[in-house]
Amino acid sequence: MTTSPTAPVHLIARWTLLKGREQEGLAALKRLAAEVLANEPDTLVYSFHTPRVGDPALPSLPTASPQEVVFYEAYRNRAAFEAHVKGPLFTKFLQQYGDLFLSPADVLPGKAASEAPRSPFVVLQFLELQDGFTRQSERVDGVALYQIEPGRLQGRWTASVPGYNGRTGIELAEKLGSPPGGPAGQYHVRIWAPGDPTSKPPIFEGTLNVTELPGGTDPALESYQLQWTSPQSPQAYAGLGLRPKGSSQLSVSYWNTVLPGAGQAVSSAAPRPSVKANRHPSVMFEILAQDQGSLLEFYRALFGWEYRFGSGGFAYVKFPFQPQPLMGGIGQGDPSVQGFEPGRNFYLLVDNLQATLDKAHALGGSTYVEPTIVDGYHCAMMRDPQGNVIGLIEPFMPDAGP
Repeated sequence: MTTSPTAPVHLIARWTLLKGREQEGLAALKRLAAEVLANEPDTLVYSFHTPRVGDPALPSLPTASPQEVVFYEAYRNRAAFEAHVKGPLFTKFLQQYGDLFLSPADVLPGKAASEAPRSPFVVLQFLELQDGFTRQSERVDGVALYQIEPGRLQGRWTASVPGYNGRTGIELAEKLGSPPGGPAGQYHVRIWAPGDPTSKPPIFEGTLNVTELPGGTDPALESYQLQWTSPQSPQAYAGLGLRPKGSSQLSVSYWNTVLPGAGQAVSSAAPRPSVKANRHPSVMFEILAQDQGSLLEFYRALFGWEYRFGSGGFAYVKFPFQPQPLMGGIGQGDPSVQGFEPGRNFYLLVDNLQATLDKAHALGGSTYVEPTIVDGYHCAMMRDPQGNVIGLIEPFMPDAGP
């Protein structure tokens, strides 16, 4: 079966580290993962794993080699996969660090070995998603860029998760109890929500510990481990920082269960109470056309939708499985306010409200409600060429809103 070029790409790959080079190889892979996170937004999952050894409660069957590295990767589509494997980050990684892994040259005899390419020997399996789920995790990822100043770090952070992509917040860290010079040390840190000035209360305030990691594989780079903690949160989040030697800039990839901006401000009152998980979400929509053919073309051009036809020519729009928070609500209608007339609305998820509205205009649609922010949700409404009102909403976090 040939997979559609627009379908997500999932794969498992296995490489083997050369004996005695394990730590070098893992350090290089950590840096590659940080660079992919920061520069390839259509690489959705990029994780690598080593076998758990010496644990009789969880034995691997068959017994795994301790030098094995197992990758699980997911890409938005085939083009994203090809952009990664042919792109500058992965290509440069193979050139610089390919000799840390088992290659065909290590297993072929004589002249064949000398002529074989010096690149990792790969066992690769592409996967076809059949069913199942990915439980929505609180863990998030993002990047930050710091300017190193005497006794302080001044930076901007961006989270690579729905609702925060491309939005930047300020972070200031003042060094505590240690002399200036170099980023390593302990800091008092404050973090502000995207768009907020430092005159507003920070959304995170606590301690940042920066520790230099010795023995990097690239002599031109310094590596640092970062950890943020706050008395307002029982959890911490961590990061990996890279600094060209002598540079005044430190680039960081971070991850954890705490996202700057996803929680409440440090100065806010008690945390929101837990809420019982609601059931029966909206999982289907219908647009009933006056002229189905022309409306199919409109939405195909606007969103790139492909259709599967059922009874009576009904055109189904199928979406791939993905972990996306769902939401609905019941409000008081107001016939005097556009978008609040008594009735029912539904909202389609889009990356950018204004760009979608502009494209809809070019295709014969119009704006019904201008982009606005309600309770932290970024939304708008449009009319398609046949007058149907369609809601639009940008990605949001599971705990956004009230």
